[in-house]
Amino acid sequence: MRRMGGTLFGAGANLLGQGVPFLLLLLVTPVLLRTLGRETYGALILFNLIPQIAGQLDLGIVTAGTRAYAQLAAHRRMAEARRIIGEALLILGTWGVLLAIGFVAWRHAIADGLKLDAAIHGQDGIFAVAAIGIPSALINGVALIPLRAVEQYGRAARIQIVAGVVYWTACAFAATAGASLLQLVTLGTVTVALTTIALFLSARGVRDATRAGEAEAEALPGIPVPRPDGSVLTLRPYLSFGAGAFVVQASALATYHADKLLVSALISPAAAGAYAVCTNIANKILLVVAAGATFTFPRSTKLHAEGDHVAIARTFVVATRFVMMIAAATAVPLVALASPFLRTWIGAEFADRYATTMQLLVVGYAINASSVVASNIAIGIGDVRIPAVFAVCGGITTLLAVVLLTPRYGASGAAFAGLLGMSQTLLFNATIASRLGADARKAAWPLVFELVSIAVPVALLASACGAWVDGWITLIAAALCTSALFCAAWLSTFGRRHERVVITALVLRLFGKTSAETN
Repeated sequence: MRRMGGTLFGAGANLLGQGVPFLLLLLVTPVLLRTLGRETYGALILFNLIPQIAGQLDLGIVTAGTRAYAQLAAHRRMAEARRIIGEALLILGTWGVLLAIGFVAWRHAIADGLKLDAAIHGQDGIFAVAAIGIPSALINGVALIPLRAVEQYGRAARIQIVAGVVYWTACAFAATAGASLLQLVTLGTVTVALTTIALFLSARGVRDATRAGEAEAEALPGIPVPRPDGSVLTLRPYLSFGAGAFVVQASALATYHADKLLVSALISPAAAGAYAVCTNIANKILLVVAAGATFTFPRSTKLHAEGDHVAIARTFVVATRFVMMIAAATAVPLVALASPFLRTWIGAEFADRYATTMQLLVVGYAINASSVVASNIAIGIGDVRIPAVFAVCGGITTLLAVVLLTPRYGASGAAFAGLLGMSQTLLFNATIASRLGADARKAAWPLVFELVSIAVPVALLASACGAWVDGWITLIAAALCTSALFCAAWLSTFGRRHERVVITALVLRLFGKTSAETN
């Protein structure tokens, strides 16, 4: 357990780093809403979605490449691993250019469908600038392959966090100075390109460090790694695996991004912008969980290659419990204090209209977070069929529910649709647990009920105290007390020893103290 404890400590420290972009979001959003107006702000959010969506349309190459690189690196066959990077770069660079051309060619249909004409004021050049971000985002994924494969996920996270901080800070200053939507979109495209360069430089350092020991390394026995015959792509044996992963990613677009696009199409960009404000708060739960659980993909890939199924099940149980505890501790105050939070942050009128929307989204993303570890491990052991089936079901459910509920119930209807689509992850999590063995299966469903049994009374108590919130100081105090109360109740009832040790170490680190390495 010593290695797992150290990994969880690193993951937890990574979670703390997510607080920086969250604080920046709190500062920047009101500024942008005030200076740009809701219509233009909504349009900016929609254009910022373009590279995010493009990153999900990588044909499964990044996931397949990460799996291939991890197995090849385990053998110290770095010449072949470097070929993986070159092949992925060629494929995704070409694919990105084709997508960009299509995006520009269909710009008028996109503008009409999303009701963007009033916001862009006939500036068709915005689409050309935004299109540049499409191949950049896909190439960005290629840079992540070696970093994720050798579990250097902290490097990528730090670069992406810095990029986000720089972009939104510059965006706020530019908007205050009167920058146009075109200029703000250009700023975003440049940021994506610079982030890609930084990631490649960081990844090169990883590859060079690994290459140093290649000459004297011996191939590890018992690890099945396909050997290229020289006439085909090194990636070819992994492409069918990548195709399954791509189905998961493409379906996730419907769950995480289609709702914003449909809100714009069915209501307006202004409504989509307001909806995105709530989503940007709620999805931080998934982001922190994903940041903490990134290691489970390369770890499970390596353990599966070595045939250590017991260690895979143990990774599933320990990592799922830890990240779900963090997710719940984040979600409870957001649900309980949604109305006073939005009132203090943006205004009473916004809180009255969108507090319910935010609460529904927070619950949805908290539920969805339960499947992050299961999904990483399923893909890590090469089983992409089950994640693909559940992802497709969730995506279809979300799309249909948004179309049916949004026209009648507005943003709250779209949020409830997202909650419905994300709820399937509970069954998915239990399915993967069953495949990993009795220990994992026994830990799946009880964990959900244990978390709910602590979260509901704590949320009700915090909600009752929300009437006393009259500013940022009391709001922050109430949120911290709510999270602390949840963690204390959890650790004193259902929590396990390694969770208490890791949380204690993180608290000590937060206050600048040191502690012994967790075991």
